[in-house]
Order: sequence, then structure tokens, then C-alpha cells
Amino acid sequence: MVLKWALLLCVIGICGCSTGPIIPVQPHKEFSIQPENADIQVATIGEAVMSLTSYLIYPAIQLHEDTDGGDGGFLIKCTVPKQVLVATFEDDVWLYFPGNNVTDYDLITSNVVRGGLKLNKNELDPATGKNRVAIYCRMPSVTRSANGEMSYDMGEYSAEDENGVQKTLLYSGRNNQELFFSYYSYRGAGSRTKKSIIHDLSLSNLISVDEARIEILGVSDNAIEYRVLQAFSSDDW
Repeated sequence: MVLKWALLLCVIGICGCSTGPIIPVQPHKEFSIQPENADIQVATIGEAVMSLTSYLIYPAIQLHEDTDGGDGGFLIKCTVPKQVLVATFEDDVWLYFPGNNVTDYDLITSNVVRGGLKLNKNELDPATGKNRVAIYCRMPSVTRSANGEMSYDMGEYSAEDENGVQKTLLYSGRNNQELFFSYYSYRGAGSRTKKSIIHDLSLSNLISVDEARIEILGVSDNAIEYRVLQAFSSDDW
């Protein structure tokens, strides 16, 4: 009977059914380049001298308090706990943010179910002027408006790109005028490079690694003082 009612609601356009195929969200890519400026830096043994890492950026919602939808009768009550929800799939109309420990309540029992929040990409909420955000429960097509005002902020979630690029230069120590570094470079599981670098300070205080360049300003027993003249670049990736 519940399934029949859900199908009927979809037909008459009440439950906010999805439009078109549901597909994974395509995040945008950003690069973290460290250090971020040309100020004087210090690296001790085992620390990164400079690095480049690619990240995937997804839309996210910070839900500030537990939020209910549905009346517990004709529309089964569904609760989304306070948490950060990350958009992972979408269709032509909705952006879906799956949640953890989403619970629905019928007249007898409560169950942890698949669900979360969904953002309408085309419809604005007249009260806030922002895109409408609702609750979905069990299936993406089953929509519940929040009972009362929903307290949330839109934001972003970053995840390290497993198929992206990472370059890291580590300081490994010294022996008199010789400085030792370890350089790691990879893009996903494909191209991986690891090499040791020995630099003789008596010849020059400038060190080049691929397109990057650093200037050594001082050396102590367990640290170097340096300035980045040219950081790692993401242009080739």
C-alpha cells in the first residue's frame, strides 16, 4: 500500500520525483600549492619543503540541527541528523546529498534508511531566496518538506584526488655541505616517480626540481631555511 501511494504521488507531481537519469556529481578540481607565498620558510628533517596536491571539490550542506519532514501519518516522518552532507549524485532537477543515520518512523517502528537532503537546481525558496532544499527518504524520488525552518549553510567538501597529481619534495638531512632530499611525483596509479636528490651547497645555493626552484638561505643541524623562487606547477596536468 505504501508503494502504491508513492507511485500515485509521483504521478500527480507531489513527491518531487527525479527527472532524467541519476548520475554521479562531477566535482571541480583545485590544486593546493605549498608554501603559498615567497616568504622565508623552515623545513626540518622529514618535512615537506614544497608540494602540489590536486583535490576534488563537491557541493556540501552543513546541517546545524536534526531536521524532520513528514507528519508521521499519511507522510511517514523522516529525520536527518545534524551533520555535513556531501553531494554525490544528481539528475536534471535535483542535487542529492546522502546522509548518515537517516531514520523514518511509521506508526509502529523506526528504521535507519537511505536518505538525506536534496537541492532543487531550478526552484528558489521564496522565504530565503536560495535554492529549495528538501528531505528525501528511502528513494531519491520521495520528497519531504522540512517541518519548520531548516538551519543549514551551503559550502564545499574537498577530497584528495586519487587519480590526480601530487608532487612533494622532502628534506632528508645533510652531511657537511651536501643536502639530501626525497622527491615524489605521481598521477593516480599511472606515472609514479621517486628519486633521491643530493645537492652540494659549495657549488650553488639554488636547487631546481622539475619546474620548481628554491634558494637555500641557511642550514642548521636538523633544518634548512629557504625561499621558494618558483613553485610546482599544475599546468602540465
